[in-house]
Amino acid sequence: MTPMKFSLCLLALFGLLCLVSAKGKLTHGDECSIVGNAFSAVTGGDDDKMCNSDKGLYCTTGSCTCAPTRIWDKGMILGLFGTGSCVVAANGPCGKDDTCVSNSNCGENISVCQCKDGYHSDDGYCVSGAAQISGISGLAFLGMILSYYVFGN
Repeated sequence: MTPMKFSLCLLALFGLLCLVSAKGKLTHGDECSIVGNAFSAVTGGDDDKMCNSDKGLYCTTGSCTCAPTRIWDKGMILGLFGTGSCVVAANGPCGKDDTCVSNSNCGENISVCQCKDGYHSDDGYCVSGAAQISGISGLAFLGMILSYYVFGN
């Protein structure tokens, strides 16, 4: 096995371990049941039916979502290995222990996540004026690169 293939396998294994160790296995957008989540939380029951609370998710309107002032940040490599979590949205209230969306910081005088210079708020995210790679095209590109290294060599 080449060093690159070994590194990719190791990265995939790390992602799986992150998913298994969390409280609740459902991730952002997964279907859930409010009754099932409450029952499982009280009884310490089936993690397969609970939203991942370690990532800030809770069950509302039948799917795992973030709290109203928070948004889903896919994390490293577009969330490919389950690294996403709920973070404070741009212009959302924050505290010293909160994580703000990428390209923003919790303001010192005003406790809201403020976009850094050169970025502006767009649907809770801080984006630059330059074109952004969408999640789908970014995943397609990543898949193409990974398949080249895994199958091309």
